[in-house]
Amino acid sequence: MTLRRRTFERRLSLHFGLGEFARAEAICRDAFRTAARTKDRPAAIAALGNLAGALRSQGRFDEAVNALRRALSWIVPEGSQLRRCLLTTSLGMVQAHRGHGDSAQRLYAQARSLAEGFGLREGPRVKPRSTEQSDPLYTQFQGLARALGRYAESRIDAERALLLATNAPQPAREAAALLALGLLAGELGLIAGARAALALARRATAEVGDRRFESAILQALGENATQAGDAALARQRFAEALELRRKIGYRPGVCESLLALGQVHAMVRDVDGARVCLEEALELAPTLEMPGIAALARATAALLHAREGRADRAREQLEKAHSVLGSDGPLSVASRAEGLYFAAMAAEALGDAEAAGVYMWQAYDLVQEMAERMAPAQRHAFLTGTSPNREIVAAVAE
Repeated sequence: MTLRRRTFERRLSLHFGLGEFARAEAICRDAFRTAARTKDRPAAIAALGNLAGALRSQGRFDEAVNALRRALSWIVPEGSQLRRCLLTTSLGMVQAHRGHGDSAQRLYAQARSLAEGFGLREGPRVKPRSTEQSDPLYTQFQGLARALGRYAESRIDAERALLLATNAPQPAREAAALLALGLLAGELGLIAGARAALALARRATAEVGDRRFESAILQALGENATQAGDAALARQRFAEALELRRKIGYRPGVCESLLALGQVHAMVRDVDGARVCLEEALELAPTLEMPGIAALARATAALLHAREGRADRAREQLEKAHSVLGSDGPLSVASRAEGLYFAAMAAEALGDAEAAGVYMWQAYDLVQEMAERMAPAQRHAFLTGTSPNREIVAAVAE
């Protein structure tokens, strides 16, 4: 690897690590122009893939899709099938986040088929040709499978990634695999198992010294506590994640933690605590081009305003939230369901039982859509063992 390429990758990693996605975007565009001018096809493809990551992180999903499709078009038929597979899974993740589930499912199947072509097959007895090939693919496959509600497949890939990382050993990848398993276990209602995996991930991260990743684990521990119904512990973990993200300057993470903390305060009816967090999140989200976070914050803020008797303000926030929640905006299925759940509670607090019912049924349909893709043994835990899924199911059952 040339000195210029190493310098580029380190600069890009720094900007991604700090959440400076607009700066990362500019660097990627410069790199692509240089590669195109010098006819360096592999460098051009890599620049487009990184550009898509920067755009996706800003919520600019349409542009990210265009960048990934352009990158795929640059791969010649005899080109790298590993690169084609990675770009395809990236495209699937973008489609999943923008709410295009059918397209994401097709891309997932295409990527799996490509992977089988160079040795990454199902079944424990079939070994991939190299860790270098399989490691990033296992990571991407488990993330996309989890986003699509394909939890059994996601678990297999996360466990394989963990096995490769511990055999190497590679503490950073080990931590990433453990985080993935912890998040997955939490979504399936396996609270104790999730907490254990996340504790191990935190220990592995300490060896690496990656503070941003440590903050992601703290955020996940907060989600785990929320799923367990432990609001006090959830607030503590989200506050720790927020403090660390402020310290390292990771602004998108700050926005995410503010939303989570605001939602926990709202659920325990701490109006003042929730308002402070949500107002800052709503101020920060537009500057980071994170409309999904803004929509969830508005739905939660609508609930607060309704409980305070500020009906006009509540309806205004609810209308703005639903303009994203009810469209093909930049939200995953899980986030859309969560936002509709808070919208339903806000409508109920406003005395609009009909709207509350519509929102809750929409949320219910979304979580059922995810549950239908799971193994029967996992489906019940997903629907009844995690929050807000269990509250959504219970509300519809009444």
